[in-house]
Amino acid sequence: MKQFLAKNNKHTLRGAASFYVVIFTTLLLSVITMSFIRIMISEATKTTNDDLSKSAYDSALAGIEDAKIALTKYHECIDQGYTAKNPTTNYCEHIIYLMENFPDDCDLVSLMLGRNNDEHGEVIVRESSSSRASTNMEQAYTCVKMSEELVDYRSQVSSSNRVRLVPLRAEDVSRITGVAFNWYSTAGGSNKTSDKFIDYATASSGYIPVVVVDIFQTDAAFRIGELSTNNNSKTGTDHSSLILQPTGGAGITKISSSDVLNASDKYDNSPIRVQCGNTYDFKCQSYIQFPQTFRNEGRNESTFLLRVELPYADEEADFSVQLCTGHSLDGLCNSTIEMDGVQAQIDSTGRANDLYRRLETRVELVDTNFPYPEFAIQSNGNTGETLSKNFWVTRNCWSSDIGGSVSSCPNSSDTVVGF
Repeated sequence: MKQFLAKNNKHTLRGAASFYVVIFTTLLLSVITMSFIRIMISEATKTTNDDLSKSAYDSALAGIEDAKIALTKYHECIDQGYTAKNPTTNYCEHIIYLMENFPDDCDLVSLMLGRNNDEHGEVIVRESSSSRASTNMEQAYTCVKMSEELVDYRSQVSSSNRVRLVPLRAEDVSRITGVAFNWYSTAGGSNKTSDKFIDYATASSGYIPVVVVDIFQTDAAFRIGELSTNNNSKTGTDHSSLILQPTGGAGITKISSSDVLNASDKYDNSPIRVQCGNTYDFKCQSYIQFPQTFRNEGRNESTFLLRVELPYADEEADFSVQLCTGHSLDGLCNSTIEMDGVQAQIDSTGRANDLYRRLETRVELVDTNFPYPEFAIQSNGNTGETLSKNFWVTRNCWSSDIGGSVSSCPNSSDTVVGF
């Protein structure tokens, strides 16, 4: 009897062990299976969200492209002499009225172009123009806003576009006293650590390139011979070229009207050091105060233009320009006026199913890539005057004036030399 019980206990223990093995194996397989299922669901969800995000992005882009079409039509109508009227059956009068009275309306673009909105006020985006085109992603742009009155102008100069021409336009140009010019670079640049043209106190902020800013201003009686010349009282000029050199420090660098005049007649056209720190969106910030025009006439007939250029072709810089209308006791810009008709800002929101993407972009309203000559030969046509050309020979040479006595170009200091 004891022997039978012992054998029975052994069989019981073996059965219990097998039972536990089955349980743990089942749990392990369940965990592995659930993990795989979870990974598959996660990847599927991620793929779906990525597709929706890309589709929403494309919808927002469609809104931007429609906004460009609307802006083109608006300016075509303005150029043809139409004005805003409401009510009217004239297309041009209608879109001018919409643009000038409802710039913040989400349906502005669709109303200007006559797009068929759905019941929710959206413009449906299809894969093609066919009425049977797929709408599985439920794509649409839901809100597109446009504005041509902006607090600043923003753009970029690079190796492919080294020069930008920026017209300074406002509702009342007579109030313009100068510009706030700011720049920075996120692309790095060539390693010019041995070049004395660069102040590498900005190393902690990353490499920031030198930029050249030319200022052109005219009045109603402007003559081409007045470029690069100061008047007898040394208070006015119509053109000056400023070489802005980044340096360490924080704050805004003031470039007075006297500095602009000195650079204009080559009295002192050495680089102007501009403080660059990490406390601003644009690391290098400067305020350039305009002198009077050549004849010191009022600014109500003035035309202003900035030419922004990179002296080194293998770099790039993002920059902004604001129009200043007054300065504080310390000489810095303390009030600004909106730029009008230079750039348009487009704010577009796109949707795909229940996922939204919002994009903001700037559109040029003027040709800022105008082929302005980068090199020039000057002659005023006076009897006996020789043909001359001012140019940079090496990194440390700055031409002072025609007929200077220095014929060589030292490369050891910031010496002003002439040719």
